[in-house]
Amino acid sequence: MQGDKEYKYKSITEQIELRLRNKHVKITHPRKTIISSIIEINNSFTPEELFIKSHKINPGIGIATVYRTIKILEDLKLLDRKYAEDKKPEYKLVLETFQIPKEKIAGNHPDIRLKNNSNKKNNNIAVNVQLPPVNNHSLHLKEYMDFEYKDQIKKELKLEELINDITKIDEVILKHENNKNNLIQMLLDFQAEYSWLPRHVLFYVGKKLDIPLSQIYGIASFYAHFNLEPRGKYQVVVCAGTACHVRGSSALLQRIINILK
Repeated sequence: MQGDKEYKYKSITEQIELRLRNKHVKITHPRKTIISSIIEINNSFTPEELFIKSHKINPGIGIATVYRTIKILEDLKLLDRKYAEDKKPEYKLVLETFQIPKEKIAGNHPDIRLKNNSNKKNNNIAVNVQLPPVNNHSLHLKEYMDFEYKDQIKKELKLEELINDITKIDEVILKHENNKNNLIQMLLDFQAEYSWLPRHVLFYVGKKLDIPLSQIYGIASFYAHFNLEPRGKYQVVVCAGTACHVRGSSALLQRIINILK
């Protein structure tokens, strides 16, 4: 990485793009939009919230692109991850890693305090950020959540550009006249479209119709027809009953696993 002088007095956007270039990461238009949205939020955000905000600006942005950009920025230590009470990951821009001009700090970043460097000859600005205390229990919890989150991300990233146009969701909502009482039928339509109910779809529907996300999840988890995990286009069901087991269903299941890997 280049020295700090290269970043001094540049905007946060310019500094992020410069660090991406130094790591040979392409700076595409969707990625620029996502970075701009992160800076505008200037607070903690979930991937779903970032997706909705970025998608309004650039409808061509998919949820997979948002996840990839978050992963890149996190690897560069430009984003900090924490977990909310519902164990969902939230991210926040690590502002202390940037050389921020003094006039940009005042009023725009309330979480930052300037250290008094008036006796120093140079004009560098030091930034103090108060961090929460860390103990062994929180470290173990973070390691566990990291593992769980990465596993979930792998599943979702396999569904490349799952939602390329959020107007599809709006069309379903409009079809049911924006009526909250038709929520179950809406979920059935989404299930038919995607073979499961992605989190960002449920999040968007909840915001659009002013329905608590807990209520939507309650309905989706109550009915066995709804899937909250990614499913393939086809489902293979193997009987595991006693009579089937005696007739060799276990060997059949293993054969299917070997073929489908």
